[in-house]
Amino acid sequence: MQEQIQREFPHLDYIPTVHLSVIQNKQKCFNELFKIINKVQENTLFRVPTSEFNQFITELKTTHPAPTKGGKRAKIYYGAQVSVKPTKFLLSVNQSRLFHFSYLRYIENSIRERYNFIGVPIKIQLQEGDK
Repeated sequence: MQEQIQREFPHLDYIPTVHLSVIQNKQKCFNELFKIINKVQENTLFRVPTSEFNQFITELKTTHPAPTKGGKRAKIYYGAQVSVKPTKFLLSVNQSRLFHFSYLRYIENSIRERYNFIGVPIKIQLQEGDK
């Protein structure tokens, strides 16, 4: 069942799944379910300090540089988490058109992994600006 869920909803892979059975102890099932619900709620309120986030962005740029398009390289100057509920990050970039969705997905997945945003939708907004 887990494989089918991943195959049909790959864009929701950050959401934890809980498998419940009528055969299992109801109390155990509900305890497991509410444990995950509480963790996701906690994750939705987490805020990444701007200086820490910018260090993280620097690491990302070093380990996996942004792609080039038409001879121009996509550049991220700095970033910040600008809201919770929804969790939203703003990246100041040279030209937003240079950022392919796959690189933005890589950034999103890296943020999710580093800061444990399991179960939390993340929005990334690009803002063109000077360094």
